[in-house]
Amino acid sequence: KAEADLDTARTELEIQQADNEAAIEKAEIAPQKALKEQERYIDGDAPKERRKLEVDIKTAETNYTRAKKRFEDSTHLRAQEYIANSQLEEDQISYEQRTVELESARRDLELFDTYTFPMTLTEKKVAVRDAERGLETAGKRAQSTERQKQVAVEQHETRLKKLTEQVEEYTEQISKMVLSAPSPGIVIYGDPRRPWRRDSIRIGGEIWGNTTVITIPDLRVMQVKLRIHEADISKLDEGQPATVVMDTYPGLVLQGEVTKIASIATGDNDWEDDPEVKKFDVEVTLKQEELDVELKPGISAKAEIFIDERDDVTFVPIQCVFLEDGEHWVYRVGADGQPEPVAVEPGVSNDTYIEILTGLEVGDEVLLYNPNIPTGGGGDDEEEPAEDEAGEPGGAGSGSDGGGAGGGEDGGATAAPNP
Repeated sequence: KAEADLDTARTELEIQQADNEAAIEKAEIAPQKALKEQERYIDGDAPKERRKLEVDIKTAETNYTRAKKRFEDSTHLRAQEYIANSQLEEDQISYEQRTVELESARRDLELFDTYTFPMTLTEKKVAVRDAERGLETAGKRAQSTERQKQVAVEQHETRLKKLTEQVEEYTEQISKMVLSAPSPGIVIYGDPRRPWRRDSIRIGGEIWGNTTVITIPDLRVMQVKLRIHEADISKLDEGQPATVVMDTYPGLVLQGEVTKIASIATGDNDWEDDPEVKKFDVEVTLKQEELDVELKPGISAKAEIFIDERDDVTFVPIQCVFLEDGEHWVYRVGADGQPEPVAVEPGVSNDTYIEILTGLEVGDEVLLYNPNIPTGGGGDDEEEPAEDEAGEPGGAGSGSDGGGAGGGEDGGATAAPNP
């Protein structure tokens, strides 16, 4: 339709140009014609008409002279009674008529010289000026109408160009509706970094610009994404070793290392249990030589990051240490069998044990509860001695050969959070 409208506008422009050309030619002839008519009147029609009036005056004068002569003769003849009175009256009437005709002829010439000729000449001159103005007006009108048609053509050309660009754009967009994977592999709907948008990728769903429809994970490099509490993030550094286990592959233990630690904490999300808890995203990359099985992306995994190892330390179960008034206390069983509070200086800890730097000796028996709390339990079976290197109650000594992250092995304690 836009192409047809453009063709119509161009045709109308051509017709208008032809009409303008004809109108200008006609307008150009009009001044020449008016000027020629003026010249013809001045040099031809006016002298001719004035000559005719002069002839009419001479004719009227001749007739008047004859009628006058006849009337005078008839008057003398009537006086001598040579003619009848009726003949005299007839000659008198003829004389009076010729007198009126002579006066009319002279009056006509006077009116011609006074009014008819000047007025007609003025009309001819005005006609010449009107024709000249008509020529100028015709030129301006032709420019105006032609410009209007040109503007219409330009508008249709602009509209057609815009529609053509839209057709090309839509054609390109339609061609992009077929998504081709750059490489074979497993596909994941949406962007794994935005799992909450995954449900919008479905039949009949709307796709907006910069929307990730399908993600193809690179299975050559596998990573475990962790979320570490802000209290433990200061213990982590890139390059720390880690062990990874998965419920999907029982008994499989893979080795990796910390490769990325987020600089900004997250956690203010409505779907989290406690939006006030801040956590950092941490990535653990599995070692390539360990990947002798085909892992499935998106499965759950547990990772233990090895943070530190301590030799020759004194440690107790972590539930033996209590925080009161800004200090750490342990209730040790005295010689009389009664518990007594002992201020201690804690060191590193893991999920099970905590290191005691000062305040206890290997072999001291400590309580696993706070006796000052009425609801706390009691009894000899709830007492726990500080352990030695063999992990037995009693005896002086310290731990050695610390175990891996997540718990202390017999004879030593290792502090490591369990993400």
